[in-house]
Amino acid sequence: MLSAAGSQGCAGAALLGQGFRVGMLAGLVGDGLATARREIVRVDKRKITIARICITDAGQQAIKD
Repeated sequence: MLSAAGSQGCAGAALLGQGFRVGMLAGLVGDGLATARREIVRVDKRKITIARICITDAGQQAIKD
């Protein structure tokens, strides 16, 4: 799922909804296979903060190996 998302990555909530666990995502980030960043998005008139998870080049390479 992360690989298919490309450079835009996926919202953390979407990944959790697909069965990813917080510990798994934290492990991917800790191992340098993914990055996580906070992003503010507008929903109607509100602004909310989401986590966006992106695969790194090392993560892409790990999938190929």
